[in-house]
Amino acid sequence: MRRLCLVIAFPVTVATAHAQLVTEMTPEKIQEALKQEKGETCFPLKTDTPMGMQSAYVGCFTTPFSRVAQAAQAARKKYKTFTEADVTPEMIAPHFEVLAPSRDGGAGRTNVEAVVVTPKKSKDRSAAIQPILSEEMTAEYKNLMGATFEGKGMRAVFPLSALSEANEVHVVYDAKTCIVGGWGKFFEDCPAKIKLDKVR
Repeated sequence: MRRLCLVIAFPVTVATAHAQLVTEMTPEKIQEALKQEKGETCFPLKTDTPMGMQSAYVGCFTTPFSRVAQAAQAARKKYKTFTEADVTPEMIAPHFEVLAPSRDGGAGRTNVEAVVVTPKKSKDRSAAIQPILSEEMTAEYKNLMGATFEGKGMRAVFPLSALSEANEVHVVYDAKTCIVGGWGKFFEDCPAKIKLDKVR
């Protein structure tokens, strides 16, 4: 009997671990987000690499809750106020945003060409979830010799229902830039894990 209780309790623990993801921004949740003074507001996306190798940062993602918290924190930093009246419909829309900057590819910047969400480890390209909206992000970089060049990243918006640890985010670049699954093998397509343990 004692053994049976342990088996039943385990799924409950797993289910509550991700119960903190806010799927609906009620007035109460908006107030919680406005009061959050610290913590992540854009959650990192990193590649899964072989043991002993450093994972590559390919971007971060935001949620409705974190976007409100981010705006409120940014306002406080500048000694300004940010209230419920300042929260826009776009901030609390039921989607998550991926912000994927360009990366240093050695010979220069590698630009982002696409961002999609797929089931984890899936080889079926037809199963990819395309963004509802995607737009280019540009930034200028200067190297040690003083040469200035522009890198292109991407902001991609997906339905909040796609934000699951059963999925992964793929950031596709215009040149080989990240190591995936093997020693010394670089790829243009960089899959990143979705981790929800601290996500609101």
